[in-house]
Amino acid sequence: MRTTAAVLAFLAGFVAVLAIVGTANAFLPGFWVTVYYVTAAGILSWQMPELARRRPTPAFLASLATGVLTLWTFSATASATESRVKPSDPFLLALGAAWVVSVAAFLFSAATGKPADRRLAAWMIPSMACGWLIAYISSNAGGAPSMIAFVERLLGLGKEAAETTVLVARKCVHFTFYGCVALLAAKMLRTAEPRTRRAIVFGILYALLLASFDELRQSGMSDRTGSFWDVLLDLSGALAFSTVFRKPASRKPARA
Repeated sequence: MRTTAAVLAFLAGFVAVLAIVGTANAFLPGFWVTVYYVTAAGILSWQMPELARRRPTPAFLASLATGVLTLWTFSATASATESRVKPSDPFLLALGAAWVVSVAAFLFSAATGKPADRRLAAWMIPSMACGWLIAYISSNAGGAPSMIAFVERLLGLGKEAAETTVLVARKCVHFTFYGCVALLAAKMLRTAEPRTRRAIVFGILYALLLASFDELRQSGMSDRTGSFWDVLLDLSGALAFSTVFRKPASRKPARA
């Protein structure tokens, strides 16, 4: 009986999610990419038992999801090919309100939890912020044309030289940013999970999810280009930075 109920509940939830994503996608083409990113991030987090059982984790995932959805939707309003939603639409306002409530719940759960929960929450904040940042700058706001024009004005370079300079700079930022994402996520997990190798794997997978979300979104835009090679570059940054993540040295007992 319980198995039948579980199967029916799963099917009902599956149909409901498809309906919501399908409806949203009619107004926000590519919305499914955002939904599946936050879903995958949630599944990854819940696969870590020590993290899943901690007090701030549900509010952390809710804050990450609502923030990513809000900033993605807001940034998409600038592109006619990506969105039919306007900044003042009730849908976007409701997402923003949900984001504020989720962040407030996260801060409350951290403040009223144990010291270990507060330490965990302190490392969750930058991990959330990285997801929020990519949700916004993966839109037209993070495109190369404005950067090229800025470099031309600042350095007095020709267009070709400015394009080369911006290209190199952007690739360096890709490598460094996703390396930092992997380190932050690994540090976040290790406050709850003492095994260093498990924390490193979590950090790399978290960075890979975010990089894939970034490039998948860009691949569906007319004025941005998603690249599999950029995902590999981001992954290489995560792997490289993870080599400096070491198990903390154990303290030797003081001699009498």
